[in-house]
Amino acid sequence: MTAEQYTDEQVSALLQAVVSGFRHAGAIEVASYPLEKVAELTGWSPVSLARDCRSRKFTHTKYGNTLGMTPTMLAEALKAATVEKAGTLRAVADDDLEAARQASLKAAGRATRSRPAA
Repeated sequence: MTAEQYTDEQVSALLQAVVSGFRHAGAIEVASYPLEKVAELTGWSPVSLARDCRSRKFTHTKYGNTLGMTPTMLAEALKAATVEKAGTLRAVADDDLEAARQASLKAAGRATRSRPAA
């Protein structure tokens, strides 16, 4: 059995191909953006974003004193902070509108009490 010899360039190319395959499969995050960049991308305040991360409202990374988010974490944060559209409005029957109009006219026709001047 003979061992094959590979050059450093060949080993480097092989490792890059393997890591690239992991990235495309989603096994490795492409990058971690610092919170300043996340704030710039989202329009959120960097201070409130850092506070929300520290209070564990959003998942985040921490390298030393630098907080950041991966693209997956950023997508989760955006989803958590997005308000869903409310349901459709209920149609109001014409009878209900007419009753409301009549009650409004009746209330407007009432005399107001005025206090005598002191």
